[in-house]
Amino acid sequence: MSERTDQLSKSRDSEVDTGSFDESLLDDSTERREPDPPAESSDGSRLAEYFAPKIFLVVFALLAVLGQLGSTFVPLVGGPLGVFVGAFAVGLASSRRRYGESLVAGGLVGALGVLIGNITLAAVTSSMLTLTGVGAGAGIVLGLLGVYFGRDLRNGLTEDI
Repeated sequence: MSERTDQLSKSRDSEVDTGSFDESLLDDSTERREPDPPAESSDGSRLAEYFAPKIFLVVFALLAVLGQLGSTFVPLVGGPLGVFVGAFAVGLASSRRRYGESLVAGGLVGALGVLIGNITLAAVTSSMLTLTGVGAGAGIVLGLLGVYFGRDLRNGLTEDI
């Protein structure tokens, strides 16, 4: 009976050893596939994928400075042109999509630029909300177009012919 027990334990040990063999060790390819990270269902992680607050502050500062410089040197169209050039630079420099940051920053810069530039007109005519809305809409459109064309140029420059 002790022989039978030894025989069973040996066969059980051999079965356990064969089940632990990893087939990926035989793969000669240099590319190793990383396991997918666990999917997070929180809204904060989804929002972080499309909008980064730190990058937004940089984009907002860039658009505000270039918008102010543009309006200082070129009357009437310099401010919007500065917003477009700033967003274009963001699209050209960034490897990731920065549409969310540029949308919000462009809207804020456009609204604040029109509001501060025409504060007396807005106060006298009581059309502050309308003027601010027009400035925000123009800033949003120019910010999105600037990032789009900047990314398009970046893809054209980095793509193989």
